[in-house]
Amino acid sequence: MHINSFSNNYYQPVFYANNRKINNNKGELLYKTTTYFFRDDLDWDILTDYLCHKYKNTDKVNIICHACSNGSEPYSLAMRLMAFHENDSGKFLPILAKDLDFENIRCAKKGLCEADNNDLYRIDFYTKSKYRDYLIPQKNFLSNKSIIMSPKQILKEKVNFEQGDIFKDIENIPKENTVLFCKNFWPYLSETKRELLAKKLGSKLGKSSLVIIGDFDSLRSDVRSLLSKNGFRENPYVINVWEKLK
Repeated sequence: MHINSFSNNYYQPVFYANNRKINNNKGELLYKTTTYFFRDDLDWDILTDYLCHKYKNTDKVNIICHACSNGSEPYSLAMRLMAFHENDSGKFLPILAKDLDFENIRCAKKGLCEADNNDLYRIDFYTKSKYRDYLIPQKNFLSNKSIIMSPKQILKEKVNFEQGDIFKDIENIPKENTVLFCKNFWPYLSETKRELLAKKLGSKLGKSSLVIIGDFDSLRSDVRSLLSKNGFRENPYVINVWEKLK
């Protein structure tokens, strides 16, 4: 995300990391950075209830979010945990959010996320109508259909952003008590790389860890069969959440 310098006491975002297309030098699409708050391929209330139940006797849980784009998704999880599971949220936070794309991480660290009316509705719903406890709405000078949401310090400190490659980072991810978001990028990987990543996840993660994917992955790739082949099964009650069998 590129941000112009502040001028006349306001900023003008040039574009947002939640809606970019990245092409190679031949003009071929490599990936998109599409994201938004409380993306509807997860049932956020059931998910957070499940996490708190699964790890009720665990002192610390490692939540790692790869392909985090501008941070809307890890911020969504952090807000939901703080709003509905205040007593348990400490063991899950801060979330470590990573992305391969330098601009995405730069955007995330700036703390500026675009939101439209649908985003506002979801944020309000999943935070008990207290989204202003976590986010500051600001005018969008490039669009009258959306606003900019800036995280307050209470939320910003709950997510740490780093640039990272999941194929390298998987070697150092804690084996147990890890919740790994690797959502909505599998279709952009070659068949060979999808097989390699699923194999690495199967060998590196233990039974107490989880892998979370997205609908885009299921619809546009063979990720479900690859995870099944490598020792995972989808939780029957929590959509897109995959557990290690042993």
